[in-house]
Amino acid sequence: MRLQATGSTQIACAQLEIQTRRTAVSAVKPILALPITSTLALSSPSTLRLHAKFSQRRFASEALPNKASPKSNGISSSVVSLGALVGISAVAYTLFQRKEKDAETEKSEKKSALDVDTVLADASNSIILSNTGSVALPKTVARVDSATVASNNPSEDRSRHYHFVLPGNKPAQLFLVLDGHGGFQCVDIVAEYLGPYIAKEVSDATWTLFGSEVPDRKTAIQKAITRAFERLDNDILNGAFLEITPTKSESVESQKANLAARIRQALAGSCALATLVDGEDVYVAGAGDCRAILGTRRDDGKFTAIDLSRDHNPENPLERAKILSEHPEQTDAEIFKPHAVWQEDGFIRLLGYIAITRAFGDAQFKLPSDLISKLPPGSFKTNVEGSSSPPYMTASPVVTHHKIDLDVSSTEDLFLIMASDGLTGSLSSEEAVQVVNGFLQTKQVIPESTYKVFSEDPLASNRWELLKDDNAASLLIRNAYGGKDATKVAETLAVPFPESRNIRDDITVKVIFFGKNTRDSESVLDVDKLNELVAASASNALDPIDFSLAKQKTHLLPHWIKWLDANK
Repeated sequence: MRLQATGSTQIACAQLEIQTRRTAVSAVKPILALPITSTLALSSPSTLRLHAKFSQRRFASEALPNKASPKSNGISSSVVSLGALVGISAVAYTLFQRKEKDAETEKSEKKSALDVDTVLADASNSIILSNTGSVALPKTVARVDSATVASNNPSEDRSRHYHFVLPGNKPAQLFLVLDGHGGFQCVDIVAEYLGPYIAKEVSDATWTLFGSEVPDRKTAIQKAITRAFERLDNDILNGAFLEITPTKSESVESQKANLAARIRQALAGSCALATLVDGEDVYVAGAGDCRAILGTRRDDGKFTAIDLSRDHNPENPLERAKILSEHPEQTDAEIFKPHAVWQEDGFIRLLGYIAITRAFGDAQFKLPSDLISKLPPGSFKTNVEGSSSPPYMTASPVVTHHKIDLDVSSTEDLFLIMASDGLTGSLSSEEAVQVVNGFLQTKQVIPESTYKVFSEDPLASNRWELLKDDNAASLLIRNAYGGKDATKVAETLAVPFPESRNIRDDITVKVIFFGKNTRDSESVLDVDKLNELVAASASNALDPIDFSLAKQKTHLLPHWIKWLDANK
């Protein structure tokens, strides 16, 4: 820059000083953003958006300096000021580097201090079903492993297991994996009531006057499970669990606030996966994107993954065709589209809002918009744009049947994985089965496989960690979070709520092992050895069914809608 007269020189030096400050500040900006980058190795699109948000802080422009003192030389004072600024900027830069290094060191120490083994052990449990004494159980089930790791606080995943006796003194078991969304209010209702509703409907469907066999037992049970899902959802949507009614002894505003808090159980939602074991018959009912995966072993040790459920989302062509047939007045593009705000996440959503097509609750997609609009503020209601002919969602499940094959002459069904999408979003069905296969071989519970892929053992991989867990469900979670990359597993688990929501989802897994309960059985699975792995910590406690929870209920929402109309 060319210097001229004294006054002009002062202005020029001042402008140079401002530019220098801006340069120094711009050098510091990336340092301020560095803490966020420590999570980029785990990045999801939402994590990258978070990083961008923090990297785009605005810095105030520097003001022009005051006029130089008459006793000072304009050029020299500006040069001194400039030199001082450069020095200060260098010190600041060094301090920021040191601070950032200390912060990264502290983070690293925290993550390395996280005892992953303890975290996963505390999050899991095993139930041995072959030594339950007086409790009648299907002989096809040997052990059940469960594990849940939360991301939300509180977690929106739930898991249940029950035993009961069907007519004809036939023992049965029921396992549930539930994945809530939009809050915990709906999933809590489903966790408490779905088991009893299923047990009651199935018991009624298999009862006969003289104890004779029910004609077409398989179809009767499938229809009974479907009725249970649909009846519970109908009760949730119509306020059967509100537990409050309009009264004259309480103010209108107070009653509206209470209703708003309780009606969230219908506005939140829950996916559900249920497995009923009736002797050697297994029924799987799914509504949402939880998944049931059967692990079947051939003579040569190769495992096949068979999905006994299907994901209900807009990506499923069967679901898409079903919904379009129910709403012929709307086009595919009107019903299935990206979210108005989160378009970059790549998900196609139902009416642009939700990425599943079946679930309990989610009243905004099932009830008329004018009814939803009447609900009081605070209920988290949403008037869904484009919802011209609800319902668009259903809790009616797809129910599949499979007869467990324990004959080793050809193939043998060894286990069933039940998982929320926190697992299946990270591991495919084939990968999940491969991990449990590796678990069983590593623990020497089944013979080593002779099956090879390009002359290599498919388990000879640097990806899977197969040694550290005696619980197959927690082992699946470990491998979903990084497997043999212990640092990645620790970092994933160490992220606290709410930042954890950008890294991982709530995750719940059950692994049901099938096999006869003696060493003398023909099953390839050594059940006694499998159970010995967890004998010290396992329980044999299955929850009994409380059939009173399945009784008919009064729908209270119609009364509240009438009251709201009268108290606008």
